[in-house]
Amino acid sequence: MRARYYDPATGQFLTRDIAVSKTRQPYEYVVDNPLNGTDPAGLWCFGPTFGGISFFGVRGSSQEWSVGVCSNGDLYANSTAGSYQQNKKGDVIWGLFGGAGTAWQYSPNASCAAQLGGLFHQNYAGLGLGPAVTYSSATGGGVDVETASSPPIPGVGGGLGIGSWDTNTDVHSWNPVQAVKNVWNWLTG
Repeated sequence: MRARYYDPATGQFLTRDIAVSKTRQPYEYVVDNPLNGTDPAGLWCFGPTFGGISFFGVRGSSQEWSVGVCSNGDLYANSTAGSYQQNKKGDVIWGLFGGAGTAWQYSPNASCAAQLGGLFHQNYAGLGLGPAVTYSSATGGGVDVETASSPPIPGVGGGLGIGSWDTNTDVHSWNPVQAVKNVWNWLTG
């Protein structure tokens, strides 16, 4: 369980979420129910992402859509958008690149889908002509999200470059396990 401590004798989780200082929710990883919740694999969210990035001269923008699953059972869909702001500290563009395609999104630190949303500072790198390989990493809210395309599912693009700017992610999630438990508790309660 890597990041969670569980007492098999009592069947309860013993630790609060390690991201509680950022989330202010100590048991969000088990949908605020540490007595009945599970976190079988520790911290992670993973799924495919689709979209495009471009950076040319002093212009840059990104738009991505992702779907996936988190270790607490959350199923999620999110949308991320951002653009380069000239003269904004931390925003960078070097080179020329434009690409679109599919990739994989992975967060080794998110304990639930809600932590994939919010403001992030995203870093991009792209290389290719025709088939292209891209990589981006985002930090914000105490969690890191990485998105990478690689064979066998590269995108299509052209150029060589790096970009860095702020993005905002809207996330929508549903936990089917928790939904069934809630219905059961309602029926029996």
